Amino acid sequence: MAVLMADEPTLPRAEPYPDWLLYGGTPFHDPRNSAQKQMAVELARLGSRVLYAEITDSQGLREFAVGDGRIHLLALKRTPLLPMTVPGWNRRLNMLGNRPRLRSAADGLGFRGFIMLHYGWFSAELAGTIGQGLDILDCVDAEEERPKIVRVPGMKRYVIRTERSLLRKLDGLVVTSPDLLGRRCSDGLPCTVLPNGVDREAFPPDAPEPAALRDVPRPRAVLAGVLGPKIDLELVQRTMDRVPDLHLVVLGPVLRRIPGGLRTRRVHFLGELPYDKLGAHMVHCDVGLIPLTPTRYNRASCPLKALEYLAAGLPVVSVPNPAVEFLATRHPHLIFVAQRNRLGEAVTDALTVAGEPGFSVRARSAAAGHSWSRRAGDLLAFADSLKRHRGGASR
Repeated sequence: MAVLMADEPTLPRAEPYPDWLLYGGTPFHDPRNSAQKQMAVELARLGSRVLYAEITDSQGLREFAVGDGRIHLLALKRTPLLPMTVPGWNRRLNMLGNRPRLRSAADGLGFRGFIMLHYGWFSAELAGTIGQGLDILDCVDAEEERPKIVRVPGMKRYVIRTERSLLRKLDGLVVTSPDLLGRRCSDGLPCTVLPNGVDREAFPPDAPEPAALRDVPRPRAVLAGVLGPKIDLELVQRTMDRVPDLHLVVLGPVLRRIPGGLRTRRVHFLGELPYDKLGAHMVHCDVGLIPLTPTRYNRASCPLKALEYLAAGLPVVSVPNPAVEFLATRHPHLIFVAQRNRLGEAVTDALTVAGEPGFSVRARSAAAGHSWSRRAGDLLAFADSLKRHRGGASR
């Protein structure tokens, strides 16, 4: 098992950039809310031609401008009234039906020996069948542990079985967290760990303080993202009890009942914000929280908020999580990983360090090394290594 850790900057290329087909799935409305769309944008900016397959009600081939480049968007067909990935005959029928559409679109754009980037178990039937030269899985989640999959009897086994079929056809595997390697990285399959990225420009340090924060006393902890089952609100409540002068700013929709202990004047729910407003709120807080519930799905995740907090100049306080721990080894004294019963103490330590001169500059500098463009460059370098590993041969 060859596992690579990307640490060194990607070097400029002397050869042409390859074409990419991304089976992204999620609609390409806002490129900033998923890793697959960010990769499509950054690969296009690097100079590659990109075909992005999305699941929408649109028809035909569309284009999305990225600076001087273009991303070609192809809407996939699906069985009426059913989701694309309902297991069994429905999913296989959808994959087989979209195979000629994808191949025709790639041929029409002049793609030859392109790289297909998979973003899930569901595209197993497409690997090696539509003219690609390489197949790579960019695994960003433990799909088999996703709550809506675990709740359906037999669905977890189906997902694992289908993903194994895909893994047998791959040329390389990319994961965002070391925890995602496990059974996925068998002997002989080249693997690499590439954490998620961050758009540092979305967190301007000189942004004026938003009106909603002006009456919130400091220190301020921020909890950004959807307040749903992934967040341990009871842990947040205990942490607030242990840091009695801390005020909590919640940036995101609330999708679950709030415990009575968090219905206080020290907790400020500002609701869901547009992405271009999020950074201005974060930079005027003092510490960022990642209080995930202890599930297998969360353990395998790579929280985007870890890097967004750093980009805002904040220290990060998180429960144990392999991806966050991986980042913490590279950025000590910026990211604090603590056991659940010691999260309050970690918040106090982080606030002390955040008060040191130059801390916010160091945090933003660390985030700069994890840009989406850097991740795209590392992905491109990994694809180049796969070509060299195969001696330049294509299918």
